[in-house]
Amino acid sequence: MAAQEETTQRAVFVDTSNEPRTDEEAVSMCTQGLERATAPRDIADLQFRLANAQVRRGFPELAVAAFRACVAADPRRLDAFNNLGLLLLRRYDYGAAATEFRHGLAVSESAELLLNLGVAVEHAGDVEEAQRCYERVITIAPKDARPHANLGALAAKRGALDEAIACHRKAVELNPDDPWLSFNLGDALEDAGDDESAIRAYEASIQLPCAKNNLAGLLEKSGDYDRAEALYAECCAQSPDDYDFAVNRACCARSRGVDAEALFADAAKLCERPYACAFNLAELAAARGDIQTALARAKEAVAYADEEEIDDARELLRALLEAWRDSL
Repeated sequence: MAAQEETTQRAVFVDTSNEPRTDEEAVSMCTQGLERATAPRDIADLQFRLANAQVRRGFPELAVAAFRACVAADPRRLDAFNNLGLLLLRRYDYGAAATEFRHGLAVSESAELLLNLGVAVEHAGDVEEAQRCYERVITIAPKDARPHANLGALAAKRGALDEAIACHRKAVELNPDDPWLSFNLGDALEDAGDDESAIRAYEASIQLPCAKNNLAGLLEKSGDYDRAEALYAECCAQSPDDYDFAVNRACCARSRGVDAEALFADAAKLCERPYACAFNLAELAAARGDIQTALARAKEAVAYADEEEIDDARELLRALLEAWRDSL
């Protein structure tokens, strides 16, 4: 039996004195490097680093230009095609994003590029191609939970709730530590009317404010107002600018018979058209006999209402006007 050589690892000091400390320094160093670089691969690498620095600095247009320069210098840079496509997705330019993802896929098939292409074409309205992309991702990356979650969302959109639940369950099975996957499962279960299972899924994703909000709604529905109120309060503390969370908390308080006017008034500050707040404040003012305030709030509700809300708002205003005339 041959003797095995003993290997040792020696710590190597890497001099990082020339590494950029800030994104501004990175931009400067990359720009200076580009003035000297001649090899296409070096140019591509510097443009890629420059683009990422511009993203971090909050200059997406400059980042797009740098990513384009990167792939012009090296048309095989899948990472640049992917990052460029993601930037365009953030700008809601779904067609242009899809084009960049396809350019990358023409070089080499990648689960990440396929997944992102699916997202781009789905947002552009081509759900059939999106489905094909997600299914292909599952074939080449069977342990990736994300395409299962995306297929679940597509199934839910077309009303196939059993299929949606199955897809989301598979996603959770593949990555049980991702709270968003459990939240998606809970959402699908709630849509299907399985509140008990939905509660368990929301409990598994309880660190997310949206999971707390949905769980609170189901607990409120079952009569557990104390925990529902506590969860709504946590939602609002985690996401103080979220109008829906604030309104739900106020509605829960009102259902419990607690004075909720201050909560509705605070929630109204978070939205340009706070219909629900105006409507509830009108009803609360009427209940305490303040018809003038109730009328003012009801008029606001009419002004804020959308097509689905306008009939209720007008009916409330009409009833309050009758009550005001009767009081004269």
